[in-house]
Amino acid sequence: MYVSTHEHDGLFEVVIDRPERRNALDGEGWRAIAEAFGGLTARPEIRVALLRSNGEVFCGGGDLGWMRAAPKEELARIGEALEAMRACPRPIVCQVQGPTYGGGVGLVAAADVVVAGPNAQFTLSEVRLGIAPALISPYLIQRVGPARFKTWALLGTPIDVASALSAGLVDVLANEEELDGKVAGAVAELRRGEPEALAAIKLLPREGLPTPDAATLLASLRARDAFVEGVAALKEHRAAAWASAKEIEVGGKGLGENEGGNTRRDTRRRTTR
Repeated sequence: MYVSTHEHDGLFEVVIDRPERRNALDGEGWRAIAEAFGGLTARPEIRVALLRSNGEVFCGGGDLGWMRAAPKEELARIGEALEAMRACPRPIVCQVQGPTYGGGVGLVAAADVVVAGPNAQFTLSEVRLGIAPALISPYLIQRVGPARFKTWALLGTPIDVASALSAGLVDVLANEEELDGKVAGAVAELRRGEPEALAAIKLLPREGLPTPDAATLLASLRARDAFVEGVAALKEHRAAAWASAKEIEVGGKGLGENEGGNTRRDTRRRTTR
């Protein structure tokens, strides 16, 4: 299976490895992504998730052969994968190294922190094929707004990374040499956040909470020992107990090695049958 997962030091990586097909996803690929992120709800030891791919293209969207033949119920797997990402209580970093098309743009939009390199570009190409980006539309609209989404979808032309950054689809822009380091930096910053507070932020509704509900949430978070620890760490100018004491490597370089060059435990969990 071309979608695999790897975990080490509280980082959970989901890797798309189908470069010969521009990392396009068929039904099994979309299901694998949904199962990978959906399974993190019951895994408190995982602090941060990372979605990345191998090859020059980040994701070619839906595999055209699959999309031509798949029944309606199977096409829904695209939306199910994106919803699993949005509902995942762990923050998701997305590393975009190159062009992205169709449903792949949906993956980017469903992530929490998007780090993109100079070769990244984003194309809602569906209109050129006679279809519409309906399944990914809620996530793009939330990221860039309805007017910009509609313009991008109607034109079907590539959006360069600088425009994507300005629109809010990309959060961090890095040059090619810095991309892995910028991703590692985003992961490190997220690991400084208290896990339940991160989950609470992720699961806030898109429109925010009414004042009474927001006050209830704030009071419940404040009542935990974690808040006491966070305040103490701030006053004492030290890292909080949950913050990682060391940096970890992300991406293809050094994934399975620790500081001494020994092989680090790298668990691969097949997420499809």
